[in-house]
Amino acid sequence: MSREKEDKTSVTIRGIDKDLYNRLSVLARETGKTIGELINESMRLMLSFTDNLGKKLTSFSEAFKEGLREARDKYLEIGLLDELVVTRRDLEEVDKPVVFKNIKRLIISDDVPYELFEKKVSEIIMCKEVIVPENYPKLKVARKIRFGGKIISRKH
Repeated sequence: MSREKEDKTSVTIRGIDKDLYNRLSVLARETGKTIGELINESMRLMLSFTDNLGKKLTSFSEAFKEGLREARDKYLEIGLLDELVVTRRDLEEVDKPVVFKNIKRLIISDDVPYELFEKKVSEIIMCKEVIVPENYPKLKVARKIRFGGKIISRKH
């Protein structure tokens, strides 16, 4: 018995859509192939597609994880706090841009010049209240905020 014959077996498959089966039967007659040959080609194609998709998803996942690792090295992330007061000294002491994340009330102290804020604060993500000195340009502050609540200008 040849190898090709050994690898083939009769299989009963329940739940086949009758319309799809009839359409496949017509295609088999038109192409001179058996329904089994077309089913095998379909299964190979489907498995190839899912294997390739799985590889692409794995590749995407790895690239995403690498991007997160690079971001952690590039930024200092501070978060998950009810309240944080950030002073000039705090920002001057960090050696990379800061991302503030998930802070209910973020307060930028009056001693922080806007230029230092602009240079050191990369993003403010999911902070309910961001309180800044009144001389800060609100729209420039707003451009750093993602999924935030409100900006409050504080008078001296």
